[in-house]
Amino acid sequence: MHSSRAFWGFMVAVIALGTGCEAPGSLVEATSWRLGTGADDPFTDGPGAADCGSGVMSIETAPRLAVELDTTVCDYVVITQPTGAKLGKNHVLEVDVGHGPLVADVPAEAHLAVAIGEHVVFDERIAIPSDANTLSRSVALGEEVPEGTPVVVHLHNHGDNTWAIYDVRGVEP
Repeated sequence: MHSSRAFWGFMVAVIALGTGCEAPGSLVEATSWRLGTGADDPFTDGPGAADCGSGVMSIETAPRLAVELDTTVCDYVVITQPTGAKLGKNHVLEVDVGHGPLVADVPAEAHLAVAIGEHVVFDERIAIPSDANTLSRSVALGEEVPEGTPVVVHLHNHGDNTWAIYDVRGVEP
């Protein structure tokens, strides 16, 4: 009986700690994003200072957990947080984002981009007006990314629109 407990204790420890081969899963938490500044933004096409109040960002739970960015409040937004796990060079970075119907007084273009350190994971220009949409992209790493590496979301947009950052994760190829 005592050796059985030791075995199961060992197995729980192995499962909890992992073998180092599993993908880290989600690298961000919806509640951990903070507003950044133009200095945090690795993308050079920002229209000036990203000087938004806290009303630009909120947490949404439906249809799934996300940080929502509302460009009614501010049309140039930078948010950031450090990765919650280390990524190996064979991992693939995936990002899931979405937006509601995009509207503006005149036809325009939005720019949404996501970077993890030096790796651009998502970089899209989206026509305004556009129907609501969810977008997923992935990119192979090719090198390790240490835990704590900044994840930066860059958004600039013309019009009163909402955007959702659902997940940024590392997966095994």
